[in-house]
Amino acid sequence: MAVVDPKLATNRAAPSIRAQRKAGNRQKLIEATIDSIAELGLAGTTVSTVIERAGLSRGIINLHFDTKEALLIEVMSTLAEGYFEPWNEILRDPNRSPAQKLVDLQLIQVDPVVTESNRIKAILCYYGDPHYIEIYKQQFGGADLDSLNRIAEVCGELIRDGGYKGIEKMAAAISIWSVGEGIQPSRNSYPKVFSREACRAALMLSLNRLFPRHIGPKGEILTSGA
Repeated sequence: MAVVDPKLATNRAAPSIRAQRKAGNRQKLIEATIDSIAELGLAGTTVSTVIERAGLSRGIINLHFDTKEALLIEVMSTLAEGYFEPWNEILRDPNRSPAQKLVDLQLIQVDPVVTESNRIKAILCYYGDPHYIEIYKQQFGGADLDSLNRIAEVCGELIRDGGYKGIEKMAAAISIWSVGEGIQPSRNSYPKVFSREACRAALMLSLNRLFPRHIGPKGEILTSGA
């Protein structure tokens, strides 16, 4: 058996350890920025508020991000990718029926793990800033439209299966998208009125009005048929 020089082994391991530490620090900065934005907003978030929450030095943040703007754009990208992940998982799941996909998509909007986190609060801050909305559209506009088109295809399956008349699949998809996306800002502004239970009921009722042969008023999956 070959004998490995301990110094050589240590030298080989060192880059990997450094890379892990560097990646870990970068993630700490991103999470700290999300927390700062959720608490202080985009304007109130500074390098100082980030490093304070991350427990890292100013030199570390400069190592990863040249400017505050670069950091905020990276955080926006992280938030967007995380937001789309559960949507895509549902839409691509071959084991879910079309009706179940729509119900599960809307239930994301009232999932406490999603809606009561600092991530959703930070997302709403970005949504309210025209500058970052433009950057978002450049980076993720295609992903938005892809998700919308996938929802439209699901709606099309239900329209054909249920023999629904006078409903276009894209119009149905836009309706579902708009109702779901509108829940979060309303909940943020009027949490007592737009409670999780009230919003869940509204989301399910809107699906029932579109596809009453497939989805009940409380989100129950019904037997399909024209």
